[in-house]
Amino acid sequence: MWAVCTITTVGYGDLYPETVEGRLVAVALMIGGLGLIGFTTGSLASWIVDRVTDYERPEGAATRADIAILLREIRKLQAEVAELKSRGQGPDPRP
Repeated sequence: MWAVCTITTVGYGDLYPETVEGRLVAVALMIGGLGLIGFTTGSLASWIVDRVTDYERPEGAATRADIAILLREIRKLQAEVAELKSRGQGPDPRP
């Protein structure tokens, strides 16, 4: 029971270590408890934000990263077409 109270940083005060070693263990448990609670809370908050963001974003909506990838691909294709035209291997202009 003491470890649970210490990890959750409640520390009711009815049970406490009296030796130096015990107090060092208590400090380690408190720091570990804060880290564990912080990690759990952060993970939960991140999961909730991701779910809300996915819900609000229309299906099929492009992100900035998607658009940047497409623009790079278009630029590469434009460069290829320009190179083929300069070699005289461009597409036939007749319909």
